Amino acid sequence: MADSVLKPDNSKIDLSPEQFRRFVEAASRAPSPDNNQPWCFRRSGSGIDVLHVRGRALPSDIDDYFSWQALGPAIENIVLSASCENLRADVRYHARPFAESTDGELVATVEFSSGAESDPLAKFIDERVSNRRPYKSVPLAESETAALEQSLHDPQCKLLWLTQPADLKALAKLVYITDRIRFEHQPFHDEFHKVLRYDDAQAKETGDGLDLKTLEIPAFAIPIFKWVRPWKRMKLANHFGLSAMFAGNSKQLVRKSGAIGLLLTTQASDERYLEAGRSLQRVWLACAAAGLAFQPMGGLPMFLTQFARKGRDAFVPEHAVRLAEIVEPFYDLFPAAREHTLVMLFRIGMAPPPSARSLRYPLERIISREDN
Repeated sequence: MADSVLKPDNSKIDLSPEQFRRFVEAASRAPSPDNNQPWCFRRSGSGIDVLHVRGRALPSDIDDYFSWQALGPAIENIVLSASCENLRADVRYHARPFAESTDGELVATVEFSSGAESDPLAKFIDERVSNRRPYKSVPLAESETAALEQSLHDPQCKLLWLTQPADLKALAKLVYITDRIRFEHQPFHDEFHKVLRYDDAQAKETGDGLDLKTLEIPAFAIPIFKWVRPWKRMKLANHFGLSAMFAGNSKQLVRKSGAIGLLLTTQASDERYLEAGRSLQRVWLACAAAGLAFQPMGGLPMFLTQFARKGRDAFVPEHAVRLAEIVEPFYDLFPAAREHTLVMLFRIGMAPPPSARSLRYPLERIISREDN
């Protein structure tokens, strides 16, 4: 490599400043829950340290379940970008308690050596996007879903699929129930409105969060979202069915899909979730390569995981009853999930491009102050 320097043992590669910035730029293109971007990166000898910025984590996160589904994809983007420069990237995960710094918690270190072949998925890092439009209700063929499974890099991850209309209809009812909970519980309501960006100016000012246009919210509904931002108003509106209306949109989107995928892993550990995040990114990139739209739907697996770990006491009684009623129907749809750990539910299919893309922080905000 013209801008790499071989160390004396002729194995590890010291990245040039330009390579470091290119790889961090690629990492920043990864998805994150509600576009919270909970990452920071610093040079570390011959590698890159991946840091978790806990101050940006979602309040509703469970044991960093969501954060690892952001850092895992960011790590995978580094690995993919390195492959384009014929560099092999080896990922080393750190154990709790994580070493802390002013920039964040040290979760992983990526080191580089020569000899890798370019991974074709790297070409789609900039094309990957969440698409929340309705998709064509044409079931994906088994050959198409099987091709996506080939993108998994981790043998401990597994993909399950629903493609038939009757199964999508059954799952849509479960998604509807959990989405209603999200709109009927104040902590979830407050978290959601904290990340909403109501116009272009606000989205550009913060560089994070969810621009309402990315949610495919029609223009006439934007004043409604603004009006119900105070919990008292949302609570009042829910008496007249607003939570049911909002959740009904998710229900229809599930039915308007070519397939629903469920990503699983073998156990609930930091390393497994981070590796699963890398696999999720690879599947998402493979969808982009195949011209398929993709939307993650983390609410249902998140609620089921929280219900399984913390029980009814983690929810208000009404919501606990609803969740208890959907556990068995969910596992009836995905029987193989009973012996695995839930990671992410997602929908894929054919659709027009999304109306907008989420913005990202400038590199200076996600690179350690030691390297700026």
